[in-house]
Amino acid sequence: ITVCLSGEGGDESFAGYDRFKASRIDTLYRRLPGPVRRGIIEPLVARLPDRPQKKGAVNMLKRFIEGAALPPDGAHLRWQYFSNAARDACLYSERFKNAVTGDPFEMLRAYNARCDAGDRVNREIYLDTRFMMTDSVLMKVDRMSMAHALEIRVPLLDHPFVEFNATLPGDWKLKRMRTKEILRSTLKGLLPDNIVYRGKQGYSLPVKTLLRTTLKDFMIELLNESPIVRSECNMDTVNRLIEEHLNMAHNHNHVLWGLINVALWQRKFGVRP
Repeated sequence: ITVCLSGEGGDESFAGYDRFKASRIDTLYRRLPGPVRRGIIEPLVARLPDRPQKKGAVNMLKRFIEGAALPPDGAHLRWQYFSNAARDACLYSERFKNAVTGDPFEMLRAYNARCDAGDRVNREIYLDTRFMMTDSVLMKVDRMSMAHALEIRVPLLDHPFVEFNATLPGDWKLKRMRTKEILRSTLKGLLPDNIVYRGKQGYSLPVKTLLRTTLKDFMIELLNESPIVRSECNMDTVNRLIEEHLNMAHNHNHVLWGLINVALWQRKFGVRP
């Protein structure tokens, strides 16, 4: 086999991710008074311990509240961001903070200003297509497939099809809380209903569990000995995040996994901090 077809682009063009649903729920959540959200709900949810499963009601609630607390100009991509200003202030060294912008959504605002879509869902689809497709999904698929001499074709990203889809109302794609509604409706009768209406099943690695088990000692040793982590981060905060993650007080796997990758990158290429 030298060529395969891929479904890449379906979730981005038809609002298929949970983050689109989170953004819609957030419009209702923000009707609550700010003091209730910030003073009662956020502290109570933050105290809930992490659960071992990937999702589950508690984990999804914690993730929703964490994303909802971020600036709304992060749009639905707030739920792809796994830190906050308070944590960043404690985690990074003063030198590092002075060298980078502290605004994680600066680029999103700039591109959002160029988008002329008339509804929220289509504006978010535009951001997904602009950022997540080019810098994440397509990049990873292309590198992994070409490493094995495999060509991947993406029919759902045929540009006339994407352009036509962009003219359709957002509610046709995200109908209440049902994602990819127009695509599901099109396939009804062609595929079994249990396929058409099946919920999305991600295939991410169980990183948070690995960091608590198989990779625990590796993580602790690597992060505490890494020159670049020690130079650019506050080690008390790094070890606090490790402890909270191991004790299941919070799920810090995205931050810790990012630091692990930076440490391995420096080890491999010998970059000086």
